[in-house]
Amino acid sequence: MKTAAIIAEFNPLHNGHVYLIEQAREAGADHVLVVMSGNFVQRGEPAVFDKYVRAEAAVRCGADAVFSIPARFSTASAERYADANIRALIGLNCVDFLIFGSESGNLKTIDQCAKVLAEEPEDYRIKLRDGLKRGLSFPKARAEALPEFAEILREPNNILAVEYLKSMRRRHAGFEALTVRRKGASYHEKLIGEDFGQDGSGICASASAIRELIKNSGTDNAEFRNTVPSEAADLFRRAAEKRMAAEDFSAILAAALFSSDEADHFTEFEDVTDELARRILAGRNHFSGVQSFSEQLASKSLTESHAMRALMHIALGLKKDVPYRDESVTELLALRKDAEPLLKRICSQSSIPVVIRKKADLRNMSENEAMLFSEEMRISNLYGMLEAMKSGMPFVNEYERGVVKVKA
Repeated sequence: MKTAAIIAEFNPLHNGHVYLIEQAREAGADHVLVVMSGNFVQRGEPAVFDKYVRAEAAVRCGADAVFSIPARFSTASAERYADANIRALIGLNCVDFLIFGSESGNLKTIDQCAKVLAEEPEDYRIKLRDGLKRGLSFPKARAEALPEFAEILREPNNILAVEYLKSMRRRHAGFEALTVRRKGASYHEKLIGEDFGQDGSGICASASAIRELIKNSGTDNAEFRNTVPSEAADLFRRAAEKRMAAEDFSAILAAALFSSDEADHFTEFEDVTDELARRILAGRNHFSGVQSFSEQLASKSLTESHAMRALMHIALGLKKDVPYRDESVTELLALRKDAEPLLKRICSQSSIPVVIRKKADLRNMSENEAMLFSEEMRISNLYGMLEAMKSGMPFVNEYERGVVKVKA
């Protein structure tokens, strides 16, 4: 029995994601498991729909099981995000191959780049330091230091692919990698239309474009139905009133920005550098919302995405100096009922906690694992409370929510 793994955000799940699941089956996978970002995603924003909705959509569209990683890792830099996911896959101890999309589609070139970055030869380190000293952002300095891989390091899915392979090398992962060339619109493309490619199931638009469509036009229109598989579209339409955005955290962030007048206070949080802390103090009087403030903080040496991640870490209280910073805990969100043998195998072989019954499983964790999972429950409850307040729907505490089981 071969098991394929997919690392994803599914924010939201679309036709391109379904294509990746299908490619995993074509590559010989009997089971497809997904390790998915929970209620917060790598750019530092809340997911448009909560983790249970997105996980159920994935299972209804071909995945067998969906697990989540904590927000501490799902909102991290590409390197840390990728490494946390690879650690989780190694810990689950059931994966035969990891399959991922990339703009390149060339696994050999991606792996060559990953090899250099994993080994960090002296020549590369010198060029990288030089670029950083000249005020370049880390992504630009790294691409300049590796001109032979500059094209690869320009696209977001390629960058994540490189980071997956780099982590697999460093951690001696016991599974293989397979890449599929990304179909349809690019990651950054905000438009939706036939020009961006058709497959048998509809338009392959980017998740960014679909989020814009949901924001501007909702989910009850032909464009939305063409970009999202029908099995997921119904779920998303029902969840539309609860959709979330970065601005929903503006009041919480505003309070956090005025919790101290000392720059050192802000550098305690993940991704907040000395420079960024100073910029936060200098600019907070002009704060009008999360998105606009992240744009205001961005500079030549600091990307807007970095600023957004740092701000969300401040809002969520995610600090660097914690004893559980590198622990692994994963939570089962959704399961196809005929995939229960896969779950039994994972539970018998996993070297990391697999949370199914939250309160009971929490009691069986080590102290550090329990602190990490408790932090995740706090953050998920915050997301859920804001979601309930925005939609007028009842709030359900995370500890009372269970695995979504989908009939085969």
